[in-house]
Amino acid sequence: MGIVAGYPIESTFTGDASLSKRPMKRVATPLTEMGARIEFEGGRDGLPLTIHGGNLKGLDWKLDTASAQVKSALLMAGVTGRVAVVIREPAPTRDHTERMLRAQGAAIDVGGGIIVLDPPDHLEPLDITVPGDPSSAAFFACLAALGDAGQVTIRDVGLNPGRCGFINVLRRMGARIDIVDRNDKGAEPLGDLVVRPVHLAGTRIDGDEVPSLIDELPALACVAARAHGETVISGAAELRVKESDRITAVVNNLRSVGVDVDEEPDGMRIRGTRAPLSGAVQTHGDHRLAMAFGVLGASPLADFRIDDPDCVGVSYPDFWRDLAHVVV
Repeated sequence: MGIVAGYPIESTFTGDASLSKRPMKRVATPLTEMGARIEFEGGRDGLPLTIHGGNLKGLDWKLDTASAQVKSALLMAGVTGRVAVVIREPAPTRDHTERMLRAQGAAIDVGGGIIVLDPPDHLEPLDITVPGDPSSAAFFACLAALGDAGQVTIRDVGLNPGRCGFINVLRRMGARIDIVDRNDKGAEPLGDLVVRPVHLAGTRIDGDEVPSLIDELPALACVAARAHGETVISGAAELRVKESDRITAVVNNLRSVGVDVDEEPDGMRIRGTRAPLSGAVQTHGDHRLAMAFGVLGASPLADFRIDDPDCVGVSYPDFWRDLAHVVV
């Protein structure tokens, strides 16, 4: 949306059922402030929508919610529209876009929660090694943490500081995670994760930590189901506007398989158990839920029926094959 807003063209965006439910005014409002004209089909906040771009003006915008996706859209609009952009974040978010644009010669200043883009005349070409997706890697790190023995090695994982929150949480819960063969030479750091199970204990995940692990929270909640004591997740209301309401969905699924959990407006309280877990899991077509409960279901003393396993194809089509390869 940000890219096409800078060009004098008309573009219509649509998506699958889950994506179409996600709020888009959080992106459309600042792009409209820059000069783009955006029409929502039927007046509802979601997809489909049509953007009439071009002739943008500079923007100084304070984000209501810490969102790397909204931030990136506005930066891209500044690049294609060739206008200055200032973004004020309530909390730090992943900075893949800033790193990539800087590597291509764009002038971006970051500090004190403020990102300033001086629009470049052009972007330089570059060669880059694309790291393995931390969000996909997190499921296998969680699987290893839930195991009784052995280890899992996940190679060439992206280690961007804005994406590594799940590593910190798993370590805090007791998992042993070593980073080997680290490479910081490119625009994005990467390395291998070696994960071994240890006795797991409950922890707290608060709002300051959430932006660095928002996509991994369903998987971490499933790990908490097997940790000794209580795990509290708060400051994560953003989970309610993902492909599903991930707070309600995770809570309901944990209850359905035998976990004691309370739902909160911005998170949940999970009391871990070592008792056998079994039951049906409703994914609501959400790939993160399917994979999170797939991992928990592959752990000792668990047996789940997942209603829509094919929904993992959105982000990880080979997930079930890889899971079967790792679980022995």
